[in-house]
Amino acid sequence: MTETSRPQFFSFIPRGNDDFERRASVWGDISFGPELEGTALAEAQRKAVVAFGGGHLHLPADALDRMPNLKLIVSRGVGYDGYDLEALKKRGIRLTNTPGVLSEDAADYALTLLFSLVRRVPLGDRYVRERRWTRRE
Repeated sequence: MTETSRPQFFSFIPRGNDDFERRASVWGDISFGPELEGTALAEAQRKAVVAFGGGHLHLPADALDRMPNLKLIVSRGVGYDGYDLEALKKRGIRLTNTPGVLSEDAADYALTLLFSLVRRVPLGDRYVRERRWTRRE
């Protein structure tokens, strides 16, 4: 990387989050893997210093061979089961994730489902959608 060049980022996540793209582009040039193929994909992977993925991403050791300059993987999710941790350690690549980021949301969702069952919301919803009520004049 020359003094005037910017770090190269590679995203395994498809384009679609404008805020993510805007923030990442402040620090470097980002390529979106799902949009690339052939030599363009190979070149973007080869140049990448930082890669963005998610907890669902499966990134085996052989995929890392195509990314010789990679120093950091930012996993935008809780899980990291799909990453070969030994291969990352061997190559000196750091991995970040976001543990606990969804804990409150999961708890809120669980309580919402519980309340909807106690209050019989699904039954009422079906009753209304099937137009099974009688009209009073």
